[in-house]
Order: sequence, then structure tokens, then C-alpha cells
Amino acid sequence: MMQLQVAGDFAAQHFWPNAPVKYVELGKRHRHVFTFRALIEVSESGDREVEFLELADMCTAHLKNFLRDNPGSSCETLVRELHAFMARLGRPPTRCEVLEDDRCGAVYAPEKGGCACCAE
Repeated sequence: MMQLQVAGDFAAQHFWPNAPVKYVELGKRHRHVFTFRALIEVSESGDREVEFLELADMCTAHLKNFLRDNPGSSCETLVRELHAFMARLGRPPTRCEVLEDDRCGAVYAPEKGGCACCAE
């Protein structure tokens, strides 16, 4: 199987609704550089089947807008949104991740057809 990696990053603010006392500062808007990566299947004999730079730009713009409109979103929410967005484009990732400051975050690797956006 041949896979293509699509990746990008963007600076944005978010907050943790109902953050516990220990992390009270995270309950206020704070800035991160969010990093995302996604793997998509392509044909083994193909060459430039997908323009990954264009797809990365589309994913970056979508995630920035989503987080702007949903500032209480977690990395788990963002990674599910990334997967759903790419699935709507006809390229559901086999694996995707969203990290805060390229350190900690969420990884999503649904079984084929095992997620709501890909189930037919």
C-alpha cells in the first residue's frame, strides 16, 4: 500500500471549558501552534495522484476556521474534524493526528468504514 502524508501547522487560540483547578489557566484563551498530519491511500503505480500541498492548504484553512468558530475544541475534536473534512473531500485518512506545539495531542486511526463519516 502506498500512502501520502499531508501535514501543516497554524497558530490559533483555544481554551479548555470547565478546566480543573490544577489547570485553571487553560480555561482561558491561550495560544498554541497546532500541527496536523494525515496519511491517505494512493495507488501504488500513481504519480502525483493528489497534490498534497493543495490538500494541506485546504486542511489548514478548514481547521483554522473550525477552531475560530469552536474555540473550546480539544485536539480530539480537531482530529475527528480533520478526518471528517478529508472524508468529505473523498480522501479519508487511514491515520491522522493533531498536536499542540508539536508535543501532545490526539491520533485517530479508525478501522476502514468504522467511522461515521466513512460508513456507507
